[in-house]
This record gives sequence, C-alpha cells and structure tokens, in this order.
Amino acid sequence: MRPFSSRAARSGLGRNVFRDVKEQQACVCREIKVKASYRRYLKDAWVTYLRHELESLASVSDEFVTAVVNAVGYQNTEARYQAEDQLVRILKARYQGCFSEACEQWDESERAAG
Repeated sequence: MRPFSSRAARSGLGRNVFRDVKEQQACVCREIKVKASYRRYLKDAWVTYLRHELESLASVSDEFVTAVVNAVGYQNTEARYQAEDQLVRILKARYQGCFSEACEQWDESERAAG
C-alpha cells in the first residue's frame, strides 16, 4: 500500500501526517526567528553599550581622544606605539582590573614581539 493512497486519504491518515510535518516546520521556523531576534537584541545591546562608553571616555578625557588620534594617525611609528601604550594605561585605570588579565597577556606578547 502506498503511504498516501486514497484509502489512507479517506481515513484521514495522510492529512494527519501532512499536518504533523507542517506543525514541525512551523515550530522550527519560530525557533529560528526567536534565535535571530535574540542575536539582534544582543548586538543592539552591545552597540549601545560601546557607544555610551566611547562617549563617556571622550567627554571625560581629552588624553583618551588624543591617544586614539595619535594611534591612528601615526601608523607604524614610535608615536603610534607610545599612543597605544597611553591608551592601555587609560583603559586599565578606568576599568580597574576588569581587563587586567587581557592587558597583561597583551603586554607580554608585545614584549616578546618587540
């Protein structure tokens, strides 16, 4: 007997199987939309946080803005490396240990490379 024969259709079996497949597809689609929506929410939250942090850093410290401009403007020169070191010091002071481990690793890699 074929899976969707006329007898199966008359008994409703074919419709039930088709409905189950459709429900599963709809469930998967809803799950994908929820995941995409959550990713969008997280991205928006991080972008908002970073914008506020940069505004705060720029408004509080002219030294930060100057260091960023120097780091970008003086590429591959001693002035750039000094500006990067200054940025690390400013960020270490601001976040008081939040990123100390990452900064220490960065310092060690810089010493090893240079």
